[in-house]
Amino acid sequence: SVHEASAAEATLSGDASVNSAHPSINYGTLSNLYVASGNTAFLQFDLSTLPAGTTSAQVTRATLTVFVNRVNTAGSVTVSPVTASWGEYSVTSATAPATGGSIGTLPVSIAGQFVSVDVTAQVQAWVNSPASNNGLALASGGADVLFDSKENDESSHAARLDITLVNQG
Repeated sequence: SVHEASAAEATLSGDASVNSAHPSINYGTLSNLYVASGNTAFLQFDLSTLPAGTTSAQVTRATLTVFVNRVNTAGSVTVSPVTASWGEYSVTSATAPATGGSIGTLPVSIAGQFVSVDVTAQVQAWVNSPASNNGLALASGGADVLFDSKENDESSHAARLDITLVNQG
């Protein structure tokens, strides 16, 4: 049998951060995603861009990449699955969905560069159960950083979810 790998990119359909100091304000239109103590960022990816019939076994690698716009305090950013739905232009700290356990960390120390983390197992789970895909949350207790959002016109370095698929022929 022939195993051919192909690259796919899931569409970033929503991104926003929330701020516990301003629990009722939505920041979905901002050009940056703030992650710090009290600030959590949410990312939603549309996996319907994958070829029809894609199975979790065909997902051999999935990588989340974000662009570091500014580093106020270097540190580690935790990546977790979001466990309930949310809206880019409605989510606030008061209404923010719950998140699951950490699936990886992004080390953030220098501005102006991309950082990536392997999220293969999570994407496989989403492919198995599409309704469970409520996106990813980025949080940190110690770091204080800004990532580019999809509204950032200056750089256009929105978060990416790159997926490698193996087609079994």
